[in-house]
Amino acid sequence: MIGRLTGSDFVLLADLTNPDHLQRELNTLISSLHDYYRQLQHDSRDAQAPIYIGTTPFREDSNASQLIANARIASEQAVADNNHVHCIQAEEQEQQQQNSWHQHVSDKVSRGDIFLQSQPVYAVGNTEKHLQQELFARILNQENEPCMAGEFISVIKQLDLMTELDKTVIKSNRTVTERRPEHLLYQPQQ
Repeated sequence: MIGRLTGSDFVLLADLTNPDHLQRELNTLISSLHDYYRQLQHDSRDAQAPIYIGTTPFREDSNASQLIANARIASEQAVADNNHVHCIQAEEQEQQQQNSWHQHVSDKVSRGDIFLQSQPVYAVGNTEKHLQQELFARILNQENEPCMAGEFISVIKQLDLMTELDKTVIKSNRTVTERRPEHLLYQPQQ
């Protein structure tokens, strides 16, 4: 199954579990794309298409957004290495999960491991007039300490996980307010 994510980002779901077979198929694809690119460019035999492919294996605890984020990380690694293909192996994926901030943030958002904190907002110059509660999304960093959104939001944007984060925040807020509405929602006194 193949699908288009953005203008130049595509996703391919394939049942290729053998890394050698996958590498052969990708090499054939890259070679064909280079040939097609040269035909379009009417260029020398050395011209190469600006194509980078990142692959990631499926795991039982993976979901779609996590797979896409992992593939983006692999694709970015292919660009950084100036290599047309970067395949994350299952063992490498486990190692990356332990070491990579991007992977850590991706895992937290994909699993819904986000918690909310709130603080009261008062009218300017009047600490008696409570207007509302302001919500803050937090995740635990790799040292298991809460970190502010400013520390992870750029990674979420880069990995295109903002929609996933928003859904998780709304779901968390809804769950908490249904159980204890006084904690997050300000209800003005009549």
